[in-house]
Amino acid sequence: MNRCACPERRRPGAALWLAAALALGHAGAQAQAEPEPCALPQTFVEVAVAGQARGGALALIDGERVWLSPGVLREAEAGYADARVRCDDQDFVRLNAALEVRFDPGELTLSVGGRTELLPNNTLDLGQVRPPEAEVLPTLPVTTLGVQGEAARRPGEAGQPAVLTHSAAVRAGYQNGRLALGAQLGEAGGQGLSTAWQGQLSAAYQVRDNLSVEVAAYAVRVAGGPVRLADEQISGLTVTFGSVRAYRLPQLVLALPLDAEVELRVPGVEVPRLNAAAGTLTIRNLPLDLPAGTVELRIRDATGTRFERVTYTAADIQVTAQALAVRAQAGLRGTRPAAQATAVYGLNDAWSLSAELDADTARQQLKASARYVVTDLNTGFGVQYDSATRTRLLLSGDATWARGEWRFGAGAVVPPLDLRAASVSGQVGWSARGTSLGLRAQATPGAARGELGLSASRKFSADLSVALGAAVSTNAGQLGWRATLSATWTPTPRLGLNAAATAENGSTLLETRAVYQLAPEHTLNAGVVVGSGAARAATVGYQYVGQGRAAAQLSTTGEARVSGSVGAALVGGQLYLTAAETGPGVLVRTGVAGVPLVVGGVPVVTDRRGDALVLLASGTRVAAVAPDFEQLPVTVSVQEDGRTLSLSPYGVTVLDWTGNFARFAWVRLLRPDGTPLKYARLALKGDPTTDDEGWALVPEFSAPQTVQATEEDPGAPPCQVQLIPGTETVTCVPIPPAAP
Repeated sequence: MNRCACPERRRPGAALWLAAALALGHAGAQAQAEPEPCALPQTFVEVAVAGQARGGALALIDGERVWLSPGVLREAEAGYADARVRCDDQDFVRLNAALEVRFDPGELTLSVGGRTELLPNNTLDLGQVRPPEAEVLPTLPVTTLGVQGEAARRPGEAGQPAVLTHSAAVRAGYQNGRLALGAQLGEAGGQGLSTAWQGQLSAAYQVRDNLSVEVAAYAVRVAGGPVRLADEQISGLTVTFGSVRAYRLPQLVLALPLDAEVELRVPGVEVPRLNAAAGTLTIRNLPLDLPAGTVELRIRDATGTRFERVTYTAADIQVTAQALAVRAQAGLRGTRPAAQATAVYGLNDAWSLSAELDADTARQQLKASARYVVTDLNTGFGVQYDSATRTRLLLSGDATWARGEWRFGAGAVVPPLDLRAASVSGQVGWSARGTSLGLRAQATPGAARGELGLSASRKFSADLSVALGAAVSTNAGQLGWRATLSATWTPTPRLGLNAAATAENGSTLLETRAVYQLAPEHTLNAGVVVGSGAARAATVGYQYVGQGRAAAQLSTTGEARVSGSVGAALVGGQLYLTAAETGPGVLVRTGVAGVPLVVGGVPVVTDRRGDALVLLASGTRVAAVAPDFEQLPVTVSVQEDGRTLSLSPYGVTVLDWTGNFARFAWVRLLRPDGTPLKYARLALKGDPTTDDEGWALVPEFSAPQTVQATEEDPGAPPCQVQLIPGTETVTCVPIPPAAP
């Protein structure tokens, strides 16, 4: 069976580095007539490096320094060795004193902690990497219907009865190529509350890849009153024009204690999977479609898979040179004419301009700014006008400078018409080897307000981290303080524990929380809150995230909440359950039920028809489709390990993958005397062969069939076995002689 074997990227430079380091150590050792380490007894130990088992090896241990067989270390771990010696025709390398080494003489185990600062630095510039070529496949129209609802109970105040509230919404949509139509109706109310209805109608059309128009109307009806346009949203026309991938994240740094496969998941953008050597991986110029959002990283190494999330804001990104992104709205906000607009333009690779407008007859707001961003410096200045504030006009500026492990920042906000309200801030931070320290200060001198804060965090391992913070503040002569301590521990991939203690101006609060993943789609959570006052509560909850969504929460305070949502989609005359997303979709047809897949970063399992439908976030242009090899049963074989698809703005892209998967079944062959039939080849497609216990994987079958088996011994006569669906153990009997 062809299972995914993602290739490792070997770096000749690392191999040469290891050879050079060991050669230097060897030369130093040869200068000694009788190297002292050779007088130590040789001990056979089981070795683990950075949590990865490396098998058994000989070691020389003197209590403080450890010498190991060089084959234990990988190419990228050259910095872990600082000398070499040869004892009795056996080579040994001395482990660097900076490494954390734990030896258990009782169990004869040796654990070597990873240190990324001793590993090489790797840099990948995605701005110079050609994006993956995406296939253009047929697209089908899709009609969707989704429902969601919530019911909640909260205890009453001061002896009042409990309050029950509810909300529900129904959403329908149609997508086809470049056109999308949508409608939504929602209702909310509760005991003693007015019933409110909300409605929405929309139509969107993608004129070109970088130009779209949308018409939308938002209506409300409260307490039996008349239907009117909503005051919060603009009902009218929206025009969006923008360069694809107008933004980029200048730098993203990852610490990899082991060789790993790194997958970056960015909304709307497909980034190729990276095979990186152990060390510090710096990813430059990560393309983005949105000026603010989250990058999710899936890191898989020999110890398992872990996920990390990096949140970025407009202050962290660069605008691509000559890129222009504009979004403008015009219409009515209630009964008031209103307009909103945002625009960003990249003058060059360092300088960019941005502007925002939000105006109606009651309030006008305008922002404009310029920003300069290079690898180690991010600075900008801006002006803001708000007709509803007393100061009206604000001038602002900020700068962040990074230098190695240090990061410095400063900022100021100045209202020219009221200088007493001006404020300044500054911060300095240091981060290295899993430890981060920070100092921040903020002051408004004219109002006698200020705050000084300290923070520290330590990541002891991928599973355990601790953070603490302290702050003092003053407001018009009144002093305040706050201190926090928190710890996060993930003892198993399914269990996460968190505890936090807070003390503020004499009061204390302790919070604990546990999250346990029963299965990929099912999660349990529990928490306890204990305070110095009357704040005491325990909560339990459940969450399901799959083709639908459901959640329930119950607290000892009497508060309870239940919510859920589910969607259905009609594609090509077939009905599918799906999450109620609004963007384009991907329909994967495998012909095999129960195949786990990852589509555009979303895990899904094929249904009884062998199909899987995933609706993605609005604006997604490219989606990667791959088997989820961590969840894939051994009884399913794979020919192709992934495809990258180009999606139409609306509708469902269909991937016919029926020839890519095949299901197998386990069978065990026995001789007539009940002993296993070892190493026998069956006359089936792929020539499956039994193991030393008689087990073999054979192509799945739905009807009984008679198969001939031939043993490895050429002198043994063949036998035949009848395979029956649902029967694992069968007996191979001699082939009857042919009829005369």
